[in-house]
Amino acid sequence: MKNIAVEYKDYCDNVSKYGHPMSLESVKWLVEYINADGSIKRVADFGSGFSSFAIRKYCPNVTNNSYDTDSRWLKKTEEYLRKEGVNTDNLHYYDRNFPTDFDLIVWDLQGSGFRRTEFLAIKERFENSICIIDDCHDPSYIQMCRDLAANDGWELTEVKEVTDEFGRYVSILRRP
Repeated sequence: MKNIAVEYKDYCDNVSKYGHPMSLESVKWLVEYINADGSIKRVADFGSGFSSFAIRKYCPNVTNNSYDTDSRWLKKTEEYLRKEGVNTDNLHYYDRNFPTDFDLIVWDLQGSGFRRTEFLAIKERFENSICIIDDCHDPSYIQMCRDLAANDGWELTEVKEVTDEFGRYVSILRRP
C-alpha cells in the first residue's frame, strides 16, 4: 500500500474532488481491516469509487461488488479501474435486489438523506454482514448507528481514532 497516497491524490485530482471519496485514512484502515480478518471473502461497496479501487487492488483474497445509484458515476468508476489495471467485474447499478451473502459491506452511497433512509429500509439484508458506515462525523449517520445499537440489537464500534482533517471517520455495525 505504499503508493496509496499518490493514487488517492491522483483520483481526487482527476476523477473526483478532494473531500468527496472516502477519506484516505478510512480507506487505509478499511484495507487493513479486511486483510486482517481472514473470514472476509465477499465485500459489497455501496458507493463506487476510490474504495472500490483500493479493495480490488489491495485486498487480493476478496471478491468486491461495487454498487452505485448513478450510472454515469459507475461508468466513471469502471474507466478508472480499467486505467489503473484492476478488475472491472461486478460493477452494478444499485437497486434493492442485490445478494445478501456479503461478509462485509461499505455503506457510502449518495448523500445524507438517501444514505440514512435507505440503510434503515434494507438493514435486515445486512444482518449477516459486518457493516462499515462512512462519514460518521455527520450527526445523522452516527445517530442512526447509535439508535440501531440502542434499540435494535446491533453492536456499534466508532472508529474515531482514524479521522481526516474534516473529522470524517467510519463506524462498524454488526449483529452479535
